[in-house]
Amino acid sequence: MVKLLVLALLFVASQALWADDAGRRRDVEDLLDSSGLALTVEAVQTQFESALAASLKTIALNEEERVLAERYATRVRALFKQEVSWEVMRAPLADAYLRLYTDEEIKGLATFYRSPLGRKMVANGPEMQRVSLAFSQALARKLQPKLQQMRLAFAAELSTRRQKR
Repeated sequence: MVKLLVLALLFVASQALWADDAGRRRDVEDLLDSSGLALTVEAVQTQFESALAASLKTIALNEEERVLAERYATRVRALFKQEVSWEVMRAPLADAYLRLYTDEEIKGLATFYRSPLGRKMVANGPEMQRVSLAFSQALARKLQPKLQQMRLAFAAELSTRRQKR
């Protein structure tokens, strides 16, 4: 009889925990919907497609090679859309929010994203992402010659040390 009572209590407790987890997941889904992350993923896809098209334009190709390159680009775009989609990213992002934020924080973030300032942040998100990506790329281009110079200096120093052995 005691075992049956313990099992019944464990079952009720597990159902309460599952219901609580389901409620938290719904709150996170609400947060994800409010946050505009789906738009960010779409913006990443658009930027990727633009970068791919731009990179293909820099290659000297004859007409036959251009057709081949377009077939390649079509396959790359399809793979990227399949692997870097909101559908693929949604569940892992929800899991991350569940792990990193408390219930109160999740609800607070969702409330923020539904506010006028939060909606403005969502609306401006793709442009902010575009600006930060362009800035990061400019920094990388500026830094690359310096890094190359440092790499060559290191290689020369390493070569000199090895020759002295």
